[in-house]
Amino acid sequence: MWFDAQGYVIRRDDKLISKYHKQFKKGILLDTTPLLVLFLGKYDKENKTKLLAHFNINEVGNTRKLNLNDFKLLAQFMTGLNHYDFFITPHIFTETIKHIWEKTSDKQFKTILSYFCVDYSFLQEFSIPYKDICRNEIFQNKKLEIGDISLIIENDRKSKTILSSDMKLNSIFDANEFLVIPLQFLTTLHYTIPNIN
Repeated sequence: MWFDAQGYVIRRDDKLISKYHKQFKKGILLDTTPLLVLFLGKYDKENKTKLLAHFNINEVGNTRKLNLNDFKLLAQFMTGLNHYDFFITPHIFTETIKHIWEKTSDKQFKTILSYFCVDYSFLQEFSIPYKDICRNEIFQNKKLEIGDISLIIENDRKSKTILSSDMKLNSIFDANEFLVIPLQFLTTLHYTIPNIN
C-alpha cells in the first residue's frame, strides 16, 4: 500500500490519518537514503556544505542530487510523527556509515557520528540473525542486497511501515501489503508546503 503524502500532509484527511495511525503504531523502518538525508542534511544545514549532493534520488523519469530541501521535508515529516517509533537494522546502519565514511573528511565524520548518539538517539535498532538472512530466498538469488533483506525480514516479523527511496524494495513491500512511504513522495511536497525554507 503506497503512502498518500498529499492526503496525509496537505489535505489532512482524517480517514487516511486514522488508517495510517494503526500502521505507524507498529513502527517505521528507515532505509539507507533517509538516514543519509537525516545525517548529511543536518551537517549541511549547520555547516553550509553540500555533502548530500554526493547522492542521487530517482524520481519519476528523473534522477537528481539530494539537497537541503530533502532534509527539511524529511525532518518536518518525522517531527510530525515523533510519537511513533523509528527503527533501523544493523545492516542499514552499516550501509549508511559506509557511504558517509567514503564522502567525508575525518572531522566531518566524527561530527556526523555524534548525531547518531545525540540528535537521533530516538532511532531504535533491531538485530537480524545472519542465519535468517542466509535462508532468505531473495538474498540467495542475489535479487536484493543485505540491508534491504534485513528490512524485509524485520517487516515480515512485525509488519512495520517502510520509508525508503529504493523503488524496487518499495514494490516488494507493496506487493506484500505493507505501508510504503517512498522518500520521493515526501520530497515532491516542497511544491505545496509553505515556508519550507
